[in-house]
Amino acid sequence: MPVVYTNHKGQKFFLCKGLSSRGAVRYYFSHNPQAGILESLPEGYEIQESVNGRVSLVKSRSALIRPEERTYVERAIAKHPMAHNYRVDVKGKQIIVYENTGPDIDAIVDAFQQAMPIPQSRVDTLLTKAENVKHFSPMLRFTLMDPVDRIFGVERMYFLGLGGWRAISRSGKVAELAKELIPLLTTDEFFELF
Repeated sequence: MPVVYTNHKGQKFFLCKGLSSRGAVRYYFSHNPQAGILESLPEGYEIQESVNGRVSLVKSRSALIRPEERTYVERAIAKHPMAHNYRVDVKGKQIIVYENTGPDIDAIVDAFQQAMPIPQSRVDTLLTKAENVKHFSPMLRFTLMDPVDRIFGVERMYFLGLGGWRAISRSGKVAELAKELIPLLTTDEFFELF
């Protein structure tokens, strides 16, 4: 039985094994594999899905971020008025908040509803399809600085000049930082944080 993974968008991927141009073994996921389909996961590896639905095989590592720390950030996002436009992911020692970079489909549907009512079944279909094409970009990240006392530093995405991550002059427990900073997402005040 081949290793098959279905991402959150409903797309099926098959785990395959091939060789790089230098002859090294490489693992990859494919919608339509031609050859090299694997029947089991290689030992020491696990499947990982990005917030955008990209599927990859990564080496298994012990978690540096505690589940409750991720939960603090997710709870703060859930309270945000635009929560549907955000996703949270953990990579290594970072908790990253991603923002939808495309149009806010909910706002578009609401505008259409005001001009011309749309049947709820059609609205549900539109929202489901829109969810599958959303693209998320990193906006805010909490980095574990002190693994003993669980102190995090914070950076936000900066868009001027070359752009990139810019440190925010705050550090502390992730629950407190998330409670303070996540409500600022989508506001002018967020882009004034340094």
